[in-house]
Amino acid sequence: MVYLLRRFVAFYIDNGILFFVATFVYVLKERITGISLDEIVNPNTNELLVYHIVLFFFYFFISEIIFYRTIGKILFKLKISGFSSISWKKRILQSLIRNITRLIPFEPFSIFLDEEKRMWHDKAAKTIVIDGRK
Repeated sequence: MVYLLRRFVAFYIDNGILFFVATFVYVLKERITGISLDEIVNPNTNELLVYHIVLFFFYFFISEIIFYRTIGKILFKLKISGFSSISWKKRILQSLIRNITRLIPFEPFSIFLDEEKRMWHDKAAKTIVIDGRK
């Protein structure tokens, strides 16, 4: 159960970082277009969501391919296994599969449906998140 909690908290830390960056990008874009900070009271939530989704995809894609982990996974000493022993081309494909599968709305809860405690994005990409402390 502790493993599941660590994975969920790591995921939400990563999403918190992405929300902050998406909001920063949105405010920066508004400022560049000449809108004052006082006028940015009610942000366009659809635009903010698009920024978040784009950043989400690139953040997870790049950090998983290069470092085999995200900031949240680093904090909780988790690591993606299944990337290191394959070619870059296959690693990119696996990461694409992981991240496209993550966009299924109820996918984070798929871990409760699997005996091995693997989420759909892990199974689809043939990866597994391991405890880096061991």
